[in-house]
Amino acid sequence: MDSEEEFLSSSEDEMLDDERLDLKERFDLKEVTVCIECENDSDQIPVAKKAKTISWKAETHVDQVPQTLRFLPAQEPGPQLSPADAHSPMSIFKMFFTENAVSNLCHNTNAQAAKAIAKGRNSAV
Repeated sequence: MDSEEEFLSSSEDEMLDDERLDLKERFDLKEVTVCIECENDSDQIPVAKKAKTISWKAETHVDQVPQTLRFLPAQEPGPQLSPADAHSPMSIFKMFFTENAVSNLCHNTNAQAAKAIAKGRNSAV
């Protein structure tokens, strides 16, 4: 590395300094240009879309209660049962639980019972 430094003349050092200065000036100009463009963009944004300034409030500041939104669905929520049809408890149960969910529930219950029996616990509990 020292041998490379020996070959650099003072004119090359000056050239490198000039290049660094030129690069720095270009960088500074880009920064200024971007800032000016940002200011111009903010002038074009409607007032309603500009970000609101959020700051901490004093403990004496009274809180504002937000507006309550009413839930107004087009239909009554939940399963729709026709009063004209007769519904058995099983048909209502099937509205809420799929065959796969019931099968999974039975499998896990039986597996838990098998573990309890293997440990000698009473399975009737």
